[in-house]
Amino acid sequence: MSTSAQASRLLKLASAHGAPKGTNGDLFKAFIRSASPQIRSAFLVRHSDVEIFQVLLELFSSSQTRTTDAPLVQIKSSESGINILSYMPDQPFIVDTVLLTLRTAGIPYQSGFNLVLGMGRNAKGELTSVDEPADELESLIFVETEGTEDIKGLQKQLETGLKLAQATVSDFKAID
Repeated sequence: MSTSAQASRLLKLASAHGAPKGTNGDLFKAFIRSASPQIRSAFLVRHSDVEIFQVLLELFSSSQTRTTDAPLVQIKSSESGINILSYMPDQPFIVDTVLLTLRTAGIPYQSGFNLVLGMGRNAKGELTSVDEPADELESLIFVETEGTEDIKGLQKQLETGLKLAQATVSDFKAID
């Protein structure tokens, strides 16, 4: 399945459904165009276009405003377990940190993807552009896992691990 065909189908869904309430339709379409090529094929084969569209809708809706660089982790129950959504400025070790946290907690990873997108924001942290050349890169993660009884504990572990990864990476300067 070609990525451009996937993007076309998702954009048709976006046109039919419309942008999430209170968001910009052109930004939503730009988000879908930029996100589609980054969705792993393993995720694509497990999910229908409508399911993928719903995930992108949720990621887009939740990323409308960022007022801090601290990682934001959301965990929601689903039919097959839990869904983890994470938002933060892009950097190394984000996916590794999430997967290590799950492995340490004994929670099997089922499927997911990591989007790295330019997200332009105004002084209030509101989304103003997607994947424009001057936009700061942000990492948006979606992971499906088996359930856990301690969702709040898992959320805290993920936030702590991602903050530690952020601190570790910020201690190193780029090699010139």
